[in-house]
Amino acid sequence: MMAFSSVTEPLRAANRVGGKEPYSWHLISADGEPVSSSSGFALLPDFAITSSPELSHVFVVASIGVRPDRNAPRAIRVEASSRSIPHRPR
Repeated sequence: MMAFSSVTEPLRAANRVGGKEPYSWHLISADGEPVSSSSGFALLPDFAITSSPELSHVFVVASIGVRPDRNAPRAIRVEASSRSIPHRPR
């Protein structure tokens, strides 16, 4: 939750202080199913990656000890290629 909150809370605060809402966010999972935080909280996504709206930016948030989802990398590659998200090799 700390990693997730470190992304969303500053944006939420900026919206509140500025009196406008230039920032918004969606929680997206590979398949639209709930994801669990490292502390066991269930987070309900707004969308599966294949049904998400067009996004200007994407943040992938993970924590210590995250278990790799073997399906997620393929889902992300498929979605990136279908939405023309630029791939930046390491």
